[in-house]
Amino acid sequence: HEVTTQQGIPAKMSQNDHVVHMVTDNIKHFLHLVQLVKWSNKQAAVMKVDAEAMTITATDDSKCMQGTVLFKRQFFSSYEYRGESHFGVLGVSLSSLVDSLTVFATSDGNAQLALRWPDPDGQLYLELLHEVEDDRGRAIQLNMYAHLACEEVERPPDYSLHFQEPSSSFILSSHILKELVDDLEWPG
Repeated sequence: HEVTTQQGIPAKMSQNDHVVHMVTDNIKHFLHLVQLVKWSNKQAAVMKVDAEAMTITATDDSKCMQGTVLFKRQFFSSYEYRGESHFGVLGVSLSSLVDSLTVFATSDGNAQLALRWPDPDGQLYLELLHEVEDDRGRAIQLNMYAHLACEEVERPPDYSLHFQEPSSSFILSSHILKELVDDLEWPG
C-alpha cells in the first residue's frame, strides 16, 4: 500500500508561507459538498491540491465505496497553489473537517472560509472571516480558527477505470445514499 504524507511542502516554511491558500465566499456550500463523502465518524480522507483544483476523496472502510468531491479553482474567490511538485497531498480526518466547518457555518452561511496548508506545524489551517454590524451600525470583524492535524492515510485506489461505462455508475441524492450506507452497517 502506498501511504500518503504531506507532499509538496518546501523544505523551509516561514509562518506566512503556504503551499495552498484558498478562500471561498460561502462556507455552507463548501460544507454541504464535503458532507457528501462522509459516511462514518472515523473516516479519513485524502485532499489533493494542484494548480487547477482541489479534490477530497474518501473510501469506505470496506473499500466497496469511494466518493470524490472536486472543487475547481473557479469555486474559490481566491486560489493559490505554490507547491514544488505538481500537486500536494494530505490526509485529514473527515469528521474533524466536517465538525469544524459545521461550527463555522452556524455563524452565517455566507461567511468566507480560508483554507491554508501547511501551517508552521504542518497542519491544515481553517479561518472563518466574517463582518457583522453591531447595534450602532459599526462593522465588527469576526474570526474563528481551526488547525486540523494531517494524518498518514492510504492513497485511495483509482476506480476511474472501472466506471467508464454508464452501466457501472449511478447518480442519486446524497441523503438517499447516506440512508443506504447506514442500512448496510451491521451492529458490533
